[in-house]
Amino acid sequence: MTEAGRQASLKEIRWPWDTIQSLRNDGWMVAVHNDYRLNGKTMTFWLFTRADGRWIKGEGETDAEALAQALANRPAEVEPTS
Repeated sequence: MTEAGRQASLKEIRWPWDTIQSLRNDGWMVAVHNDYRLNGKTMTFWLFTRADGRWIKGEGETDAEALAQALANRPAEVEPTS
């Protein structure tokens, strides 16, 4: 993701509860949320899964960064064909 794209994604996120609720409404569930330090830098990780086995993740220095990454990694919904 480009820096401009990342910044645009961050602006679109209303601090995380709206984002998490949006993912839940689409069938995604929080599987893991972890805060940790990497080389002295505080980081956060979010992993979402769906009942159909798909998953998305995001990682960054803030929840907003990590959630923006998860949203950017969300696959497009595929309509069933008949």
